Amino acid sequence: MSSFIYAQTMSSLMPSLSIQEANDLFGSSSEDENDDDKERNQNVPFAIQLEMKNILLKYRNNNTLNKFNKSMYEKYLMSVKLYECNNLEELLSISSEIAIITYNLLKEHKGWPHQSVKDLHLLSQLFLAHNYVLLKQFKTCIQCIDKIFTVHGASKIVTMYLSLIIPKIKSSNAFKLSPSGKKIEFVQSLYVDKILIPEMNANNNNRQQIPKMKQCSLDIFKKEFLNTETAIIFTDIMAKENGYSGAINKWKDINFWINNFGYRFVPIEIGRFPQFCEEQQVENSFSSWKEEMITIENFFNTYLIPSIQRIEMRQKRNGNNNDDDNNLEKIKDQLNVYKYLPAIDTVAYLAQHNLFEQFKILKNDIGTPKYCHIRGRKVQHVNMWFGTDGTVTPLHFDSYDNFLMQVIGYKYVRLYEKSQTKYLYRDNTGVEYAQGNMTNVSIEYPDKMKHPEFGNAKYTETILMPGDTLFIPSGMWHYVRSLTPSLSINYWF
Repeated sequence: MSSFIYAQTMSSLMPSLSIQEANDLFGSSSEDENDDDKERNQNVPFAIQLEMKNILLKYRNNNTLNKFNKSMYEKYLMSVKLYECNNLEELLSISSEIAIITYNLLKEHKGWPHQSVKDLHLLSQLFLAHNYVLLKQFKTCIQCIDKIFTVHGASKIVTMYLSLIIPKIKSSNAFKLSPSGKKIEFVQSLYVDKILIPEMNANNNNRQQIPKMKQCSLDIFKKEFLNTETAIIFTDIMAKENGYSGAINKWKDINFWINNFGYRFVPIEIGRFPQFCEEQQVENSFSSWKEEMITIENFFNTYLIPSIQRIEMRQKRNGNNNDDDNNLEKIKDQLNVYKYLPAIDTVAYLAQHNLFEQFKILKNDIGTPKYCHIRGRKVQHVNMWFGTDGTVTPLHFDSYDNFLMQVIGYKYVRLYEKSQTKYLYRDNTGVEYAQGNMTNVSIEYPDKMKHPEFGNAKYTETILMPGDTLFIPSGMWHYVRSLTPSLSINYWF
């Protein structure tokens, strides 16, 4: 099906969109496009329609869905009839109902109880997004696709939709974002806080600093770090000459994020895991951790900007602080460090999110560490970690080798080698810890009665600074706490 024929079909389904407008929106080839571009632009709309139809018809003669949820199955059968009759208005109404039912099932079961539920949720959201496109409600369409991306990931159909719609929206000037005015930048230096920031030169035989160095050859990296499973910090990977000019120059300006992506939805973790919360905060809060879908603009205005202001206030206060050093040490020894972190409802984290697939233009701002291809395969995942001060990532290990690159802000990182696992009280219980790659130990303030052996574990540590890139071998335990508002990238390879 050509893009022109598809445009005619879409125009007939939604009279408010002319054939020419539909053709402009869904793509038609131009003279300066090469053959590959023409083929892609002609086939993407048909591919989207085909994917939606495949999902729609998948369960028509399958009784599994009927057995699982009769009400949802009946609505599904109705949507098939409406689709075949081109009754878009009623199809959208029933799609909204299916979206609500399936999402409630996801929350109720804390995961997709059946593949059909996941498929129908995707389908219903796609129909809604498609309708917003046809109504020329472009911003709402992308926000709908963002929500699909968060729930379903970078699936084939979601990626096609984003790659097709966003360029058309930008070229059509369907909406413009107004500048936010005053330039606000992230904290550029680490404030001094003797309670919240560990002393790297403390006299403790079980702790050492992670060494830092400039980049080495691939052979040396493989021999001295990869093969020996040894952590190392490279200080010069994140540089303009390595492809990071955009990240270095643009990302520190908050207006860059708000003006370009302010209307986009992302999943934000609010709060902290219970073992890293001061008890009174947990008792006074509805939950110690939850995830919400909010816009980038909301994320900045509600969480990140107040976090920056909070750090600036602390920096000024600490500059005038003449408290006795011995008194500070007593406080640090006697009280839980997590008590001094910001209140739970002010901590927010865009954690382990594939923002580079959701906002593909950001790929132009970063490079890839040369060591990531040392195994002769592609990078497996590139994630962004973007949050306020006070975010805590519990001690865990990953099955991939990892480069953690600090772009903005400062983080305290602690590492334990595999040999120390016997002291770490590895948690093998419960569905959420099925991999056995986590622990419930409160790392910086452990309960010695509950975890008496933890104090015997040897570890290395560092304060990760802007421009640092930490190599974490697969299987190495790592714990991370943000000391300021922070943005990090990690490469699993």
